[in-house]
Amino acid sequence: MAERSGAESLKVASARALQEVLRPLGAAFASKVGAPVEFLFGPVGTVRERLEGGEVADVIILSDTLIAAFAKSGRIVEASRREIGRVGITLAVRDGTPAPDISTPDLFKQALLSAHAIACSDPAIGGSAGTHFAALLQRLGIEGAVSHKLLKRSSGVKTAEAVASGEADIGITLLPEMLPVKGVYPAAPLPQALQKFTTYVAAVSTQCTVPQTGAAFIRAAADPGLDSSWRAAGVEPP
Repeated sequence: MAERSGAESLKVASARALQEVLRPLGAAFASKVGAPVEFLFGPVGTVRERLEGGEVADVIILSDTLIAAFAKSGRIVEASRREIGRVGITLAVRDGTPAPDISTPDLFKQALLSAHAIACSDPAIGGSAGTHFAALLQRLGIEGAVSHKLLKRSSGVKTAEAVASGEADIGITLLPEMLPVKGVYPAAPLPQALQKFTTYVAAVSTQCTVPQTGAAFIRAAADPGLDSSWRAAGVEPP
């Protein structure tokens, strides 16, 4: 992340699944209050590691479990916590290609076994979809059967791009990371029994030197007037 560009600039460290709304919000916020906004986007695991490694942010927007852990360790201001929304995992299919039926766990399992190549986020990076999908393969008992056809990518966007290009038949990723990619569409969410929703929460860091500005940014991100933008980006507001 770049160094603070001015006394009132604001650093926001966030899960990358929220960037389609946060980037324009940051620009509008900076114009309104005169506080430049600098972003660090990445998989939740990567952002956590960078913050724990000493990188400083004024506002942190990560999964509810990580924000709770940061609250316990004194990294965030407890009273500043606000829920932003939740995101589910979706099956990506190339435009013009019929979507497989994955309405039940057994049908989802069969779709994975039938696919020639499956794009997914590399679980080693620490993203929500990649780590959950890796666990699902073990849970379904097919890790060995499909491991040779997994195309592990560095992000959900790259996962969707692999499907759009035809490298992979299907992809597994968070809905917000798929929607901006042309040539691919969200076929269906994972079956309810296998789905994992990630709830994102924002909080002001205890290291924040502009806490009022940080709190104002969080209020803007959680404003009900932004609900339609969040939904269009694949995020379900609270």
